[in-house]
Amino acid sequence: MVDPTLEQIITGVMDKLLGACSPADKKKVMEAVMQILTKGTAPGKAIGFDKNETEMMYSTALSQYNAGKYKEAGESFNYLHFLEPKDPRYAFGYAASLHKQHKYDKAIRYYTATAFLDKENPYPWFHSSECHLQLQNYPGASAALTQAIALSEKNPEYEKVKEMSIGLRDFIRQNFYQEAQQSPK
Repeated sequence: MVDPTLEQIITGVMDKLLGACSPADKKKVMEAVMQILTKGTAPGKAIGFDKNETEMMYSTALSQYNAGKYKEAGESFNYLHFLEPKDPRYAFGYAASLHKQHKYDKAIRYYTATAFLDKENPYPWFHSSECHLQLQNYPGASAALTQAIALSEKNPEYEKVKEMSIGLRDFIRQNFYQEAQQSPK
């Protein structure tokens, strides 16, 4: 017996899921799924969202966040992050929404994802440190702040976050995390 191809497996699953759909609709769905799985196309692009639509959704998510509707904002940012996983704004918005909901572990994961998407931005590391502090993970907070400081030193635009990071890291090292005092500055 010959092993089925990826496309054959996906077609079988899609036939089960889309049984009542027209052949034309099944074809559209299959094309989108194959673009996502075989070509690495962002799901939003594969299913037909354009930049204006995602920007409108982003504006809504920001409005929800700014209105203190963190759960709703989180859902919106998470959806956007699914549609466009390489846009750091969406991962950051989701992390910030989780942060405001006191879901610190998950917020740290999404701040870290943001940091890898936006490698020159110290803010994800700084906000990650705040979550580590809430979890009383002083080594994690110190490490995140050290990263924020290193990135801040590369760009004068980040002077404020650099100063805050240095002050907070020094406070942690002096008051909570004795071993961190021995790590390099």
